[in-house]
Amino acid sequence: MLILVGLVVGYFGLIIFLCRRFPEEHWQQGERPTLKRSAFDKDFLWGIATAAFQIEGGDQSSNWAHWEKQTDEAGNSRILTGEQAGLACNHRALYVEDLLRAKEFGFNSYRFSICWGRVQQSPDSTFDFSFYDALIDKALELNLKPVITLHHFSHPQWFDELGGFL
Repeated sequence: MLILVGLVVGYFGLIIFLCRRFPEEHWQQGERPTLKRSAFDKDFLWGIATAAFQIEGGDQSSNWAHWEKQTDEAGNSRILTGEQAGLACNHRALYVEDLLRAKEFGFNSYRFSICWGRVQQSPDSTFDFSFYDALIDKALELNLKPVITLHHFSHPQWFDELGGFL
């Protein structure tokens, strides 16, 4: 609940800040707020952000993939509705279209996280960054600055079983 309150306060705080910082902008009821980019530094990053587990889909090797399949003592899913991420947004297959859409919207950066369970599926396997290499190459080709979140609360299940970060 405290997190929800913090998000709401932060959101309205940002709106109040922007209204005071850019008073020449007038937002009408029902309109989507927009800001003149000229009011920001030319190096300001306008972008989108994603989390690997929530967008890539098909993850079977991370601690979150393992967690969402667990049940309580009575056999009930940990998730009230029993839903699982599954293919999610299928970003692994659709990343080119996703990045093209980001570019069309006028963004200049893309923040994403890494699914470490896919990068190293077992303690003795080699690292496989091929998906992220292709993602970064495409982002750079589209002049979208890649911004990587190294740990977004998802890591290999085998790492969890070894004690994780403890």
